[in-house]
Amino acid sequence: MEKEYSFQDVRDRLPHRPPMLMIDGILEVSETECRAYKEISFEEPCFQGHFPDHPIFPGVLMIEAMAQACALCLAEEKEDGLAIFAGIKEARFSKLVYPGCRMILEAYLKEKQNNFYTFAVRALVDDCEVSHADLIICKK
Repeated sequence: MEKEYSFQDVRDRLPHRPPMLMIDGILEVSETECRAYKEISFEEPCFQGHFPDHPIFPGVLMIEAMAQACALCLAEEKEDGLAIFAGIKEARFSKLVYPGCRMILEAYLKEKQNNFYTFAVRALVDDCEVSHADLIICKK
């Protein structure tokens, strides 16, 4: 039986708080991979200015959401520390994301060097990839 995660489980694992908390739920998580989700609501603060008449979820917030999925993996490690976003490689955005969507976030650990972790990440909506990147996270 799969573990059910609550929103409180997200808050317990990540230091972020609204409006910068980009994870609404965890589907599965381990030290090496994570599947989480973000419900894209019409009430997101970004839609006040990005674009009020044609709301599109900003790519920079997609990257932040994927970085937080990486941080969930690092929160599973036994050592304490704060996961800091340290870099982006090969980011691509293939489809627009609109309010009303559930964005699935996937993160897979590719490499660890000292306190630097490289993750392959992607975001999906309705089983279609909307963005992908390699993200570097530093654990301080």
